[in-house]
Amino acid sequence: MRRPLPHLVLLSLLLLGVGCRATGTGATAPVAPLSPTAQTAGPPPTVATQALPASAADVITAAQVEANPEPFRDRLVRIRGRGLTAATVPQCPGYLGFDKRVRFMDAEGKLLYAVDRLPLTAPRSYPEPRLFEGYIRVFTGEAGCPGQTKVESFPYFEVVRVSESG
Repeated sequence: MRRPLPHLVLLSLLLLGVGCRATGTGATAPVAPLSPTAQTAGPPPTVATQALPASAADVITAAQVEANPEPFRDRLVRIRGRGLTAATVPQCPGYLGFDKRVRFMDAEGKLLYAVDRLPLTAPRSYPEPRLFEGYIRVFTGEAGCPGQTKVESFPYFEVVRVSESG
């Protein structure tokens, strides 16, 4: 019995993969950006490697940011809090996997959307409040599932450093 030529088998698999991608039914379905990510989040990341002098950044609260983010937009700030928390939520219908949502919890328990720029080895949360340093950014753009998107604008905290004590 004669076997099909290896290049024909490879070509068949390639065409099958392209067909699945084009129809959105294969394992290579696109991933929808539903929250601030490195691709959608403001200016390039800035990672602080040393503690800031006490006067270098304002200490603010998440409530202040939620009430009016514009005075803090793209400014280095400090927020006293317990740290970052992440949850995974299902993607929109037709997309595979989960979307990771990161939030920052301040000392009063108020949550802000967040982008984690901490070093990989740094803890993300603490039992006692600490000072977290970073930038307040404002995301403006489409959010939601295809066919149900709406233009939204919301602030988020780009966390770059945690002080040793709060």
